[in-house]
Amino acid sequence: MSDKKTKLPLILEGNPLPTNKFHISYSEVVEWENCSWRHKVHHIEKIDMDGPTEHTEFGKILHDGIEQYLVGGMPLDPEVTGQKIVEAFAKLPKFEGDVQEWVDAVKPIYEELPDFLAKNFQNYKVHSAEFELQEVFKKKPNRYFKGFIDAVLECEKVDKRLKVPVVEQQFWVLDWKTTSWGWTGDKKRDPQKQMQLVLYKHFWAERHNIPLESVRCGWILLKRVAKPGQHIELVPVSVGEKTIKKSLNTIYRMMGSIEKKIFVKNRNSCKYCPYLNTKFCT
Repeated sequence: MSDKKTKLPLILEGNPLPTNKFHISYSEVVEWENCSWRHKVHHIEKIDMDGPTEHTEFGKILHDGIEQYLVGGMPLDPEVTGQKIVEAFAKLPKFEGDVQEWVDAVKPIYEELPDFLAKNFQNYKVHSAEFELQEVFKKKPNRYFKGFIDAVLECEKVDKRLKVPVVEQQFWVLDWKTTSWGWTGDKKRDPQKQMQLVLYKHFWAERHNIPLESVRCGWILLKRVAKPGQHIELVPVSVGEKTIKKSLNTIYRMMGSIEKKIFVKNRNSCKYCPYLNTKFCT
């Protein structure tokens, strides 16, 4: 059964951050880490030039379909999802590809998902989907972390090393990632990318008072291009106290930096920046 009570009441005092918000999100931390000047332009000056793309729209629509399947018991209908993709792509300011290729990618993913979940998460139950985190930082009680966990599954872990196997309760904090053919090994091991799951696992386990060792986390890659039976891949991420502390310290450094109005241009992060060669960054 889904946990619908995801929000906690927040009592926030004092001034907000220079972003005019009291919260920090994972995506915001990554943007600041890559270039604090870009973070300033985007989140403090409120200049948004990213806009939707075929990748973001496809991912969002697929996420919605899977959420309705997990929580609402709705069937995984590739035709319904495909029509939503067609409608969303028609509204994109820039799209010159073949929308049918994107529509055709939905069916094999949907067909493989039920068996994939049953195989990788023994006797699983859906604990929640799109679980909203808004968790206060212990060192910064007037600041909080905000995020959405795509899915939390409750399943069984069997310890076969014992003479009499013991079944233990285990939770999986999961994030869906749509991709073309998959991820390289470097991308799977990228500490900055792993930070998302580090924070999600930490705050979710803390909220529910569950030991870290009873919670695992990982990405589920949804591949548009793959051989039959290989459109979905589980990428586990190891998370312990050390990685949690490191991630939290990064956020504390970020908040201190923007509160002191320290913004530095990282010229090594310009290649894909939407502000490059505009009046906002030259």
